Amino acid sequence: MIDKPQSSFDLNSRSGLRIAVLSMHTSPLAPLGGRETGGMNVYILETTKKLTELGVMVDIFIRRDNSSSPDIEFINERARLIRISAGPESRVEKELMSKFTSDFSRGINIWTNTDQKTYDVVHSHYWLSALAGVELARNWQIPHVAMFHTLAKIKLLHGISFGESPDRLEKEKEVVGHIDKIVIASDHEKQLLDEIYAVPTEKIITIPPGVDLERFKPGEVCDARDNLNLPRNSLIFLAGGRMEPLKALDNLIDALSILPESADYQLLLFGGNDHPASIAERKRLVSVAESANISGKIKFLGPLDHDILPEYYRAADLVIVPSLYESFGMVALEAMASGRPVIASKVGGLAGMFSSDSSKLSDRAGILVPPDDVEQLSIAISSLVQNVERMRGMGNAARIHALGFSWSERSQLLNKLYREMSET
Repeated sequence: MIDKPQSSFDLNSRSGLRIAVLSMHTSPLAPLGGRETGGMNVYILETTKKLTELGVMVDIFIRRDNSSSPDIEFINERARLIRISAGPESRVEKELMSKFTSDFSRGINIWTNTDQKTYDVVHSHYWLSALAGVELARNWQIPHVAMFHTLAKIKLLHGISFGESPDRLEKEKEVVGHIDKIVIASDHEKQLLDEIYAVPTEKIITIPPGVDLERFKPGEVCDARDNLNLPRNSLIFLAGGRMEPLKALDNLIDALSILPESADYQLLLFGGNDHPASIAERKRLVSVAESANISGKIKFLGPLDHDILPEYYRAADLVIVPSLYESFGMVALEAMASGRPVIASKVGGLAGMFSSDSSKLSDRAGILVPPDDVEQLSIAISSLVQNVERMRGMGNAARIHALGFSWSERSQLLNKLYREMSET
């Protein structure tokens, strides 16, 4: 018998919707900065919290990767995280996890039968969960909504991946036809889903990620720098995320090397973990910085806890996101919410954050540059370095623009979608 934590909320209540969220390969409660933790984890956790405020009950199912972890963790009175055994109770690389998706769905079925719970909608995240979600939705005879976050075929088309498994390519192509609704982060994905997988437009809904406007907010630069032991008078550039070639941090280093030698700045790079691929990318970036003769101006911060990350945004003059592709771009949005101007690649969801209409506020919140163009990236950085007033003005505009991306608003859209799906 599972020993369940006490809660004042009646989990058998049917006063609101009950949603089964699947996140097979990663836990939304895992510390950020790991190889499998990032924007998707934040998306699941933050929307769950806001959905429960709307009366929705949420159970998040993840694959057990540690035998000593509890079966259940309460996120709040209306939300639980539930670990399901599927394959070994230890870490498994996500590239090797597809053979356990049926075990995962069977384990969830067994658990829910014992727990005597039913659900109104299955919401799966990433292709592995989508495979399990198709089986569960069929067994439970309820609607299935999925958010892929990344798709292998799109990554290949953009030249940002060269090693996607045939298994993933085949399964993603197959599974999209068995999902009732696909949630995408930005409209650019809609055309790609139509062209690549012939997904009807009516099956696709755009619900961009949000940002915690209380956690990420403007603050006094000098105070933040004092708290972090950073110099008050130097320019501080901030960039980061996962340490992988996709983030194109080598392009940023090369772009900075073009600036005049007298430029007084520090580049702070956050993110990375102890995975061999992450370690190798960091070593490569160190080598790039040495070759560019600016290694003394670059500091690797490693992974940053979500509690300290906002202080780094507040300490920065400029946040740079030079990625070759981003389905959305959480770093850029967190920076804007913190009142910091952003220079970002004009790709994917990053481009979707900004409007092509120059009269709109979003165009004054940052600068978009062509991806993989070191010269244009350097010119954009230089243009702001030489015009501090413009940089500050862009930071103010960025905060105002970010106010339209609250998690509350995003969760209301999800709640509306769930209700419409459960009533049809």
